[in-house]
Amino acid sequence: MAIVRDLITHVEVEVAARVRICHRNRSKHSIPSGQSCLVIFEHDGGKKNYCPVCAKEILNKAKAKLLQMERTFQT
Repeated sequence: MAIVRDLITHVEVEVAARVRICHRNRSKHSIPSGQSCLVIFEHDGGKKNYCPVCAKEILNKAKAKLLQMERTFQT
């Protein structure tokens, strides 16, 4: 049987080894060392970090989109 394709290949959760900035709100949100953050890898090899507050909003939006797509295939 063929392997099921993984759609989510460019997103990971990492623990910050040092302070990072949140790409969504650079001036007000930061990611301290030791905190989990959402990392989205860009096509050019770069990556963008998101704090837990922003990550939750991003993941909720993705979840809603996936559920909507899944509903179109339900019989």
